[in-house]
Amino acid sequence: MRAWILLCLPLIACDLGEIVGASGGTDHPCVGHRTDTLWVDDDDSVWVGCGTTTSGTGLYASGDLGESWAAVEGFDSFRSTHVHRASDGRLYIAGTDTNGTDRVRSLEGDAVTTVFASQSQTWNSFHAGSFARLASGLAVAESLTGADLAWRASDGDAWQDGYGWWTDDSSHQVLDMVVHGDTLVAVGSTIIEPPQVFVADTTAGFAMSPTVLAAFSGELWTVDSDGSGLVVGGVDQDADVGFVAWTSGDPADAIAWTTLEVSELAEGPTWVRGVCRRGDVLVAAAEFTVSGDGLLLVSRDGGDSWRDETPDDAPSLSQCVVHGDRLVITGAEGYFRVL
Repeated sequence: MRAWILLCLPLIACDLGEIVGASGGTDHPCVGHRTDTLWVDDDDSVWVGCGTTTSGTGLYASGDLGESWAAVEGFDSFRSTHVHRASDGRLYIAGTDTNGTDRVRSLEGDAVTTVFASQSQTWNSFHAGSFARLASGLAVAESLTGADLAWRASDGDAWQDGYGWWTDDSSHQVLDMVVHGDTLVAVGSTIIEPPQVFVADTTAGFAMSPTVLAAFSGELWTVDSDGSGLVVGGVDQDADVGFVAWTSGDPADAIAWTTLEVSELAEGPTWVRGVCRRGDVLVAAAEFTVSGDGLLLVSRDGGDSWRDETPDDAPSLSQCVVHGDRLVITGAEGYFRVL
């Protein structure tokens, strides 16, 4: 049973408007227990990817904000786990080709180009969990299931083994990453570590410095940036509840982050799977881990107050995008809505 609870932080006035209902969009063909990746362009073009579900191959596109869908040619055997529009205008898709060696591809119009491919070595044969390319041309692909990472300094350079990218004495795992201004910010850790943010240092090669956000054990599963600030989400494994954190300051400064545990809004075990941010709008796409119901948490005042805006028909939710004055969400079994 979903609990409808409104959180108002001290000294903050709350908007007591109605819970938002689904108002647009059609379920997409990428079915399974989650939607691995979602990208929305300003012209209402949408991409979703299948990557980690049982039947999870394919990349699907919509030109009308999810009212109709079509499979993108050439991706029928590709497990698509991350889609990223870089500053060069190309769409980059990370994952693994189940019938080939491709790990990252770019899409420009109908042209599909191999960006990063396996050469049958441990450091370059991993399933790419996410990919990012900075305006400088520096690009990074990280492993879906381990600590491996590959990077190159510019588009024309060879890929290099980035294992050992951390600047402290412990190995870490990246679970998601995003371009933030002119740098790269990643999140991750493992089930036995505290949640951590990793900020890239590209002054000499490639490295990332960890910043611990909380004392509990748990993963940071997802990160988003609107250029001016960041929002991250994951799970507090000690308490078995999801959490969200956000900052408009230096991501390497732990004090600059504000953290909210989902237990302040909803009862029961939860997990934040996806986050998104644009200006004062912060969103967490989540799930109740026992029942599999969805949970959508929204702040419209920069994190000062949050409320549950979950559509009544929502299953487990895993991705979101703030698209103008609308919110695009997706999750299990191809669920897709525009709110």
